[in-house]
Amino acid sequence: RIGSAMPSPEAIAKDLDDLRGRIGHLKRKFLDYLADGESTLFVHRLAKADAGSANLDERLSALEDVLEGLGARNWKLLVVCERRVRGLMPPSDGKTVFRSVAEYNPPVDATNRKGGDPAGWNAIFSEFAPARILPQPHGFKFE
Repeated sequence: RIGSAMPSPEAIAKDLDDLRGRIGHLKRKFLDYLADGESTLFVHRLAKADAGSANLDERLSALEDVLEGLGARNWKLLVVCERRVRGLMPPSDGKTVFRSVAEYNPPVDATNRKGGDPAGWNAIFSEFAPARILPQPHGFKFE
């Protein structure tokens, strides 16, 4: 924060080590999901800038290639875009499916339940609900 003292180099190093450990855990978890053979849905919220890209089809194909290159089996890619650009999406190839919401929340207010299109997101996640929901052993500090 402006006006606050900078943390010590030791505190920064400790925070970086913690962050690297968390990222490593998420990376291992992601790779495990890719290769476990169970049905996996990857959700990609398409950035507004990418929606009008002339090479969107090639970029999505490249993403599919990366997932398969990492060992993905039995998966689908769900691309969510804003409704106004839904007509710009390339035809579905079976591995990638497209859904839309009326609008996204602004990035600075992403968690606001009154902005964006909560009904649209609920419809998408109801359609693609998991076959089983794992119990949460603990709550998250932001809940």
